[in-house]
Amino acid sequence: MSVKEILIVGATSDIGLQLIKDLHSENKGIKIWAHGNSSTQKIEKIKEETKGSIEAIQCNLAIAEEVSSFANKIKDQNIDSVIFLAAPPFEYIRFKDLEMKRAREEFQIQYFSTIEILKAVTSSMLQKKSGKIILMLSEVVLGDSPAALTHYTSAKYALLGLLNSLSSEYKSKNIQVNALSPGMIDTQFISKLPHKHAEIAAEASKIKRLLNPADITPRILELLKEDKSGLNLETFGE
Repeated sequence: MSVKEILIVGATSDIGLQLIKDLHSENKGIKIWAHGNSSTQKIEKIKEETKGSIEAIQCNLAIAEEVSSFANKIKDQNIDSVIFLAAPPFEYIRFKDLEMKRAREEFQIQYFSTIEILKAVTSSMLQKKSGKIILMLSEVVLGDSPAALTHYTSAKYALLGLLNSLSSEYKSKNIQVNALSPGMIDTQFISKLPHKHAEIAAEASKIKRLLNPADITPRILELLKEDKSGLNLETFGE
């Protein structure tokens, strides 16, 4: 793996924690900037276990001022890859019940913070004419949109638009822009979801189960290795 310094936004998620372990297993010399939204305790635990070069950063992505401070902290670092995994807890909300505060929170965490952080890290990528950007989308951007997910689906489509734009703009700069679009993943992200809804999603899946972090992280590692420009929208369990 040619990646030397990587930023994981949402590193305290179940996928993020698994990814840190996998990255360190493949390349013990890699430096990992690991973001946690409210606490970095889990990151510090992995750092102690692996003795890896892991720098924990706490930032509440729902607060714009904290995101700006976060971006300023990393803008002068030599980060060559960035992975975005952060999102508010998944929940179904009927459009009639969707409050503007909740809609703004979804976009602040998933979309606006992504833009500000990307503007900070891509400056060095542009100078080096090399870099990798990976975002976590969702199967909701593939085909018919599910009901009661206006806030979530709209934010994911905004990210899809961002990725399409960046893919075109950075194609000649050797900055590879990719996205994964998995179905429902069995993590703390869906902790607010009624068990019945998770069962329905599992049954509707082609693999007849929910995905787990171990299904996702190997493909992220592959994307970090591949020399492929452009948007790479992928599904799982086909």
